[in-house]
Amino acid sequence: TLNCSLTFSSHINDIVSRAKRSGSLIFRCFNSRHVPSLVNAFKIYVRPMVEYGTPVWSPYMVQSITQVENVQRAFTKRLPGLSSFSYVDRLQIFGLQTLEHRRLLADLLMCYKIIHGLAALNFDDFFFFFT
Repeated sequence: TLNCSLTFSSHINDIVSRAKRSGSLIFRCFNSRHVPSLVNAFKIYVRPMVEYGTPVWSPYMVQSITQVENVQRAFTKRLPGLSSFSYVDRLQIFGLQTLEHRRLLADLLMCYKIIHGLAALNFDDFFFFFT
């Protein structure tokens, strides 16, 4: 989604609000408070929303990137018994990565696909060799 000034801010606001609603819905709909199950539900239902198309909009704005990271930060803070831990500690407990790190991996994967001809994009449009 682009706005009239051709920026991704409306797209990022949209995915952040949808992801936050879905995260809250997980807590409302699951009767169990089994933390690993809640984390798996987050990985299955919420994380794909905030990771879709990241090579296109990821380097956009620092403020927007913080909004996206806050989706996972808020979800892990709501997990039973973990609100006193720091965000980094909560991620380590469940073996999760920051969304920023996952966006970097998606960018690297896209570069690999472009370099090896696995994406329908022209290598010369993105890279050049120094001689």
